[in-house]
Amino acid sequence: MQQKIFLIGYSSDSGQKSNHSHQSLLDGFKQLGHNLYILNESDLHLNKQSVQIKRIFPLKKIEKEISRIKPNLIIILNNSVIPKNQKVKFNLPIINLIPSESSPLSVLPTIDFKNEHLIVNNYQQYDLFNKNIQKDNHENLHILPSFTNNLLTTGSSSILKHNITFVEPHIETKKIREIFAKAVTHHDTTLPSINEVINKLEIQPNPDLSPTMKDSQLYDFLADCKLPLIEFEKLLTDHICAEKQTSLIEKLYPLGISLYGNSKWIHELLKKPEYLDCFDANKSIQSIEELQNLYQQSKIVVCDSKHQFNGALSYRSYDVLSSNALLMIPYHQDSDVFRVFGKNCIIVMYKNLEHLHELCLYYLNNEKERAILVTKCNKLMENYIQSNDRYRTYLEIVGINIEDNHKYNHGDEEYIKPSVFYRLKKYFNTNKTLSYIKRKVKGIVRRLSFN
Repeated sequence: MQQKIFLIGYSSDSGQKSNHSHQSLLDGFKQLGHNLYILNESDLHLNKQSVQIKRIFPLKKIEKEISRIKPNLIIILNNSVIPKNQKVKFNLPIINLIPSESSPLSVLPTIDFKNEHLIVNNYQQYDLFNKNIQKDNHENLHILPSFTNNLLTTGSSSILKHNITFVEPHIETKKIREIFAKAVTHHDTTLPSINEVINKLEIQPNPDLSPTMKDSQLYDFLADCKLPLIEFEKLLTDHICAEKQTSLIEKLYPLGISLYGNSKWIHELLKKPEYLDCFDANKSIQSIEELQNLYQQSKIVVCDSKHQFNGALSYRSYDVLSSNALLMIPYHQDSDVFRVFGKNCIIVMYKNLEHLHELCLYYLNNEKERAILVTKCNKLMENYIQSNDRYRTYLEIVGINIEDNHKYNHGDEEYIKPSVFYRLKKYFNTNKTLSYIKRKVKGIVRRLSFN
């Protein structure tokens, strides 16, 4: 039976697909013959443009859309915010799918009722989120690594144009820089205390920060900044990630690194203009095909996990393992690599940036060894589950049995229009209108008082 899937996800651009992993998800379900109805959660937040919009999270209207579409399943991407009572009202199976290692620390997912399932991409997420879930619902937490792996042709004769490829969006650090600036003038001990917290986070992600916070002025400082502790920790973690990214580029630049990501890299690299030429500002990767072709044309691809999920194996790593590129990832004692591929795994891991430099230099100068190792990595993925089978598994988890997909045509996708959920005020500024009404009311009150 052809299924209708209502998908709630987040994208920074209204009505647009969010990223490559999400697009792979959409394509996977459509290839199985299912129809997707997609609600971009960013359409439910304040408009960043000059047009004034009145928005309150429109739960009743979402419920109305679900009644109109009559889906068989709701999929929530990356822990999009739907209240517990609303999930129960939907009266449908719900999958909260976190397909990458980028789930923010400030909002840990929960499982609120029996027909809801949380699917994570790696064991680091699984261990962290498992602590936040009630014992009765532990069986509804699943680890199913996701990857695209549907377009790559291993061992193809692509020309290897890039020595080393690094594909990552640059993490926004403007807010934490503002926090640092406030800390300088707050108290003599504030900035050193923040640096102490950063050191703890670098040694151990998600540590207990209570002792450090109690022995310093940081609680008072965060209160002055109106910043919750968990958000402060997330900002510092983002800062650590951004510093690691920049250091990696500086270290590998002499060996020929090609950097791909968002435009924020330009602002970061302007601090050191000599590295600007490794970033192609005119080349934006728009599709999975482009990303996979980039892997096919690279000798080495470096993939790093987010700091709060050290040891996690990102979905991109699986794709690189199927390509012509040699994957290199950071070494961690409890890395997902060992859980997925075994203790004697052949995947190349580096202990620090100096070690990474040595490994890259060696394999760039020894092409025959690099190619042999790539072939072995390709074989690791040959017996690994294919992405279409993965999407079948998602549905089977909630009790939806999938028949052979050749009975159906390719599924469709429909983006739900933002206009369904809010009223647009095109012709006047809401704040100015309210001020005008207040002035008129005050004038009427004054005239009545004189009478």
